[in-house]
Amino acid sequence: MVDLQQDSTSLDLKKEALRLAEARVQQQFTKSIAADQRAMAFAGFLVLAGTVSIGLDLSDNFSVLAFVAALIYFLGALFAVLSAGTKRYSLSGELYKNVVDSVGANLTEEQVVDVLGELHDRKIRNNIDQSVSCATKYTIAKILAALGTSILLVGGFTNTFPVASTDDSQIVSCEENAESNPVRFTADPATAEEEMTNEYCN
Repeated sequence: MVDLQQDSTSLDLKKEALRLAEARVQQQFTKSIAADQRAMAFAGFLVLAGTVSIGLDLSDNFSVLAFVAALIYFLGALFAVLSAGTKRYSLSGELYKNVVDSVGANLTEEQVVDVLGELHDRKIRNNIDQSVSCATKYTIAKILAALGTSILLVGGFTNTFPVASTDDSQIVSCEENAESNPVRFTADPATAEEEMTNEYCN
């Protein structure tokens, strides 16, 4: 009698474990759907950002940076779409035919529960692997989005506040300017010197 009670307890425990495994697989699938919706919305935002970046034409240099940023946005959108991996997730439950075939193969109820439990364990591990892969791709998409935005900010800053450059070749002294231009002489030497000073040095 004790052995039967132990067998019954063991079977009940395995059934509960199977129920929890099925619930976890279902929870993983539900979370993957929410993650896919977030990824597709983010992909749409990146496509919009890339399209707007192509339309920016503030200056020649900035147009090049905007085009590069647009390419990065589109690449990020591609990774965001690839991160949507619900279709590769395993679903909870099992085909009725598979369960019936297991019973028809002279398996006991406990053995059938064991088979289903191992099956759901494989499903859980597969879903975890898919989650890690999808999360990695989504992280890459976010990094690319940040990189594209940084390029636009840097390009906009340099376009709004250009760096002033000094060309030494354009600096001409008063003496060189006076030598390269003829001086109008007047009758009075003092007046001629004053006119030359006012013309080339003021």
